[in-house]
Amino acid sequence: MHDEDEIKHRQTEMLFDKAIALYQEFKCKEAAKCFQLLLDDYSDYVDEWNIHEWLGMCYNYIEDFQQAIDYLLKAHKSRDAKRSGLDYIQILQHLGYANFNLDRYHESISYYNAAEDYLKYYSGDNWTNNRYFFHLGKGRCYLYLKEPDSAIREFKKAVEELRLIESKTEGLFRMNLLNYELARTYIIKEDIANASVYLNKVDPNLLDSSHTSSYYYYLGDLHRLDKNYDAALEAFKKHESFGISKGDEAKVFAKIGIVSYFCHKYNEAKEYFAKAIKTPTKDDWVKEKSEEFLRAMKNEENEG
Repeated sequence: MHDEDEIKHRQTEMLFDKAIALYQEFKCKEAAKCFQLLLDDYSDYVDEWNIHEWLGMCYNYIEDFQQAIDYLLKAHKSRDAKRSGLDYIQILQHLGYANFNLDRYHESISYYNAAEDYLKYYSGDNWTNNRYFFHLGKGRCYLYLKEPDSAIREFKKAVEELRLIESKTEGLFRMNLLNYELARTYIIKEDIANASVYLNKVDPNLLDSSHTSSYYYYLGDLHRLDKNYDAALEAFKKHESFGISKGDEAKVFAKIGIVSYFCHKYNEAKEYFAKAIKTPTKDDWVKEKSEEFLRAMKNEENEG
């Protein structure tokens, strides 16, 4: 019996090490299968809350956010998790991230706030890194809640945390991302001066592909607000070439139509306005503005 127990312990360690290695290699589907096997076949030899935590993190990476939340909440309820320090903070942080991706912004902020409050009772080398993510996450939530001043406050707090992170390479990429976040927030506020300051600091080559695409969208918007329509058209076209985010197509087509009109490219403007009108959207202004510009062009042609 003793030998059988030793064998089970050894098998548990090997499977756990394999799961961690797969997670670190970003093979999170395979890692999740290993963690689930630990729950199914070795539950007497593991801390279940810890395996739930790892499963939640795997499903966050896989982008199955509801599944991630289900596992993370199981870990969150454990008293042992609350005594664990960094693990518990990670659970709260990942709950914040998962809820953000399901558009549950208030819930996301509450988890980031809970993580930040919990952190006050601890000290350690990793805490600055965590605080950076709390402020970045909350900033993005406030941005989507249409509270840009709160978003700017959080992004600037994240900048302060970055100054304490020793890794220069990591800090460079993260500062670049924060400059992007601050720039787009100021663009949404139509604060051209501050938006220009931060956007000029952004190196699009240091952004991932989705943020690079968005960078050109916001660059186009900044030039449009500044009435530099040729530059705006060039930026919007670059954004289009990267691939427009699902749900944003009509909005982008309408803006390309508008700047094309002011660049006196009327045929191109008509083409994009027609595409904007045909594309489903929640933005009421798209159809209204597109039809307004199409009428204006028709009147100009009739007058001519």
